[in-house]
Amino acid sequence: AALFWFMILRIDDLSSLFLIIVAVMFLGGLGRLLSMVHVGVPDAPIVAAMVLELLMPVLIPWQSAVARRAGRSAI
Repeated sequence: AALFWFMILRIDDLSSLFLIIVAVMFLGGLGRLLSMVHVGVPDAPIVAAMVLELLMPVLIPWQSAVARRAGRSAI
């Protein structure tokens, strides 16, 4: 979360870092989902975190549009 706050004002310049962070968070969500399948459903805050992590890739088109408007490459 701290990296997102650092990046938000320069999101058009930090496309690669943004994609790496989104990928890492998404993989974390997949890990939580896999654990939930094998171990059972955790407490609500953990499920909420997992949902947010799994939804992170929906931010990629937004970031790409911001980078394009700024005249920079999206990746």
